Amino acid sequence: GPTAPDESTFQMASNILHKYNLWDQIPIIVRKRIESGISGSIPPNPNSTSPVFLNVSNLLIGSSKTCVEAIRRFLETQSFEVTSLSEPMTGEARDFGASLVDKIEEWLGRVGSGPYQGAIIGTGELTVTIRGKGIGGRNQEMLLSFLVHLLDRQIGRLRSCEFVVYSAALDGIEGNSPATGAYVHSSMIESVKNLGIDLRSTLESNDSYKVFKALGSALEIGQTGTNVNDIIFVLVRKN
Repeated sequence: GPTAPDESTFQMASNILHKYNLWDQIPIIVRKRIESGISGSIPPNPNSTSPVFLNVSNLLIGSSKTCVEAIRRFLETQSFEVTSLSEPMTGEARDFGASLVDKIEEWLGRVGSGPYQGAIIGTGELTVTIRGKGIGGRNQEMLLSFLVHLLDRQIGRLRSCEFVVYSAALDGIEGNSPATGAYVHSSMIESVKNLGIDLRSTLESNDSYKVFKALGSALEIGQTGTNVNDIIFVLVRKN
């Protein structure tokens, strides 16, 4: 941002573009700008030695870690055993959603057969390959894929538990939808079957918002004014 020093240089930009054979593919006006910077015709952005930063202090007042810790503290007051995803949320949203079913099944397998109340929390940011003209976002697409793969299973530890899976962008909006994400819970399974919506074709057309709007679980809160990644948490209770 404008209050943070910029340690990059025009020469660094030129080196990267040449390394990946992109120099001749960028607009000529950009090439001329970089060349002017290298020659010294135009000044670089202020770095940490610039006097403009002598009286500047930058304080980190919020992050995805802050959010995770607040959720963790609350859940622990509600007697949940809280753990974290072993890896950040990354990659294709629909692939992560499919793998999430397996991750939760493995987790439940480790906690044994007795009563249990637990939570998994994670952060990151997924991507979506656009294949259709639907309305949705990365978290909604991930959750729709999660639903599709969960419904494919006739049995499983997760199908015999009470659960909620929540995934959302912390900036309050995602993709081309008015929602920031959505949630899925165990009592929705029959509702999903009764929607009359082909979930697989909806997933293929990137139209996840339609499903969660119909279920009443699309999260529409408006923009928050922050942008510190996405968050997912899974709550499970079994008797």
